Amino acid sequence: VAWWVAAGALAARLVGWPWGAGMVAMNDDLKFVRVVGQESLAERLGHAWSAAPTFRPLEVLVGWTCDPWTLEPGAVPWVHAAGLVAFCAAVMRLARMAWPGHPAAGPLSIVLVALSPAASVSMWQADTCSQTWTAALGAWSAILAWHAVDGGLGRRPAAGPFAGLLALLAAGVMSKETMYGWGLGVALACAIVAWRSRGSDRDRSWRCAAVAAPCVMVPAAHAALRWLSGGLGSIAKAEEGARYSAELGTNLVVNAAMSAGALLGNGPFHLL
Repeated sequence: VAWWVAAGALAARLVGWPWGAGMVAMNDDLKFVRVVGQESLAERLGHAWSAAPTFRPLEVLVGWTCDPWTLEPGAVPWVHAAGLVAFCAAVMRLARMAWPGHPAAGPLSIVLVALSPAASVSMWQADTCSQTWTAALGAWSAILAWHAVDGGLGRRPAAGPFAGLLALLAAGVMSKETMYGWGLGVALACAIVAWRSRGSDRDRSWRCAAVAAPCVMVPAAHAALRWLSGGLGSIAKAEEGARYSAELGTNLVVNAAMSAGALLGNGPFHLL
């Protein structure tokens, strides 16, 4: 009960503090709010797909609901709050699956999320709605992949979770490109389970392979479509120092070093 009280108090503060502080301007990326020459939502979405290096329709949608002059957030808090609830529900479910029989695992996971600097400093901004929703969709993808692997019969994964996994992956890559990482992460987890089960449970190994395939193929297909459409292809032609540019994994070395340094300086909450 104490953990649930702590989780509820922290979550309420995280969600309610913008109104309590009297905040009005809650957008850190004005390119989704102050758009010149694209008045309708359809025009903004079409331009984002064909010309922008990143395609984040959820950000375009919530940015379209914001007031371009006063920066009043419109639908941002409501869309973001719904994503936060979906993400927290997934985190609690994963915690209970990983530590069955420990009732404190669920609320403790919410406490860790609420205390994370990443959650507290990035809330309620137009371009972080897609980050929150991608995290929610990615976490639920991991849950469905887990059920598809363990609930399948023979070499076939469970049909329901497998279809749901495809739908979540498709929705995720249309929210933000960070869903690529969630898909590949789930595929990597499936590969590890398949390797460990190769001798004792060959059917489970095959189910892992069947689940891992769409986790790789859906992001790859989305990236290919974006490249062929001309939007993603513009990154390859970006000038040095541009905000978005093509990298062959070299940024992972820098990110890993920065994460390691932040872990030493700020503790494990940074990695959440």
